[in-house]
Amino acid sequence: AAKTDLATNAALDGNTNGRGPSASSVIVLDGLGLLRSTKHAWGCYVGPDQTSLATEVLRELKNGRFPNATADAHAGVPPTLWIISPHSWWSDPSERAANYREHAVRELALKGEIGIIINGGRDLATSRIFTTLTHRIYLPFAVPAEARHIWPRIRPVPSLPGRGVLSSPSLPADGLAIQLPTADTEPQLADNPHR
Repeated sequence: AAKTDLATNAALDGNTNGRGPSASSVIVLDGLGLLRSTKHAWGCYVGPDQTSLATEVLRELKNGRFPNATADAHAGVPPTLWIISPHSWWSDPSERAANYREHAVRELALKGEIGIIINGGRDLATSRIFTTLTHRIYLPFAVPAEARHIWPRIRPVPSLPGRGVLSSPSLPADGLAIQLPTADTEPQLADNPHR
């Protein structure tokens, strides 16, 4: 079973203290099946073997409908689309539906009407959608050097769980050092803290 982080647990509990979406307003396209055990808690959950459903969910989002997800109207928070392992959803360029899914996510990102979170590695950094994502977080923990060579020049940060660099057009070119909440209460230093 996959270990969820504190932000995920807070969303599942509905205890976000106004700092983000509750789980019922999150649409999850889980390309790895990592959140399968919590699928009942999300507004909409699509697993890795449900590519047709993923296509339909994205079509609904493009048309302004939020499948099984609720917008938190009193807080003004629209639904959030969370894509885990985007390569799983658009890896086959010969498949029309895969091309449609990638294009749909790109359009949704450009429109900016819903929140979009995409977890990915080299496959995301080299995808066509990457350029539409203006706010990015680079997390060096457990990322091999050969995968980081395609990253932009960012400030060095210790290689700890949740430690990273936020990159955005409104920030300095080397980004802003950040710490995301994690399930680890006592982060352990890696052998090389700047790897």
